Amino acid sequence: LDGSPLGIQICSDVTRPQGTHLLAAQGALAVLAPRATEPESWESWKLVLRANARTACCYVATVNRPRGERGVPLGGPSLVVGPSGEIVLETVETLALARLARAAVDTARARYPGYVAVRSEVYAAGWAALADPVRVDERG
Repeated sequence: LDGSPLGIQICSDVTRPQGTHLLAAQGALAVLAPRATEPESWESWKLVLRANARTACCYVATVNRPRGERGVPLGGPSLVVGPSGEIVLETVETLALARLARAAVDTARARYPGYVAVRSEVYAAGWAALADPVRVDERG
């Protein structure tokens, strides 16, 4: 993905698929999502990460903090999910490499039956309206 746009979601931001969809709509071919999660929650995280990659038709890559902190048992695998929802890499190794391909994103977007290309300004306007307390109050 040399020279390709990337998106970043921090920790639990990635559990909200709209953010991943917005980043993909803005051109991101991969979303990087560092996290600090407990090992027993890993399967739930993995399900969400795979769904985000599949529905946004982009790569999702995540790493976890390597050890607990202040009594909280953090840790768990690093993961790279392909744009069709397939697991490209899952490891607890300190260093791992995964090859990402722009063509895989293009293919996923062409083949996924639920993928509709959305202009990023549509998402941006929707989020701006939700963030504006005046507009929210006007809606009742």
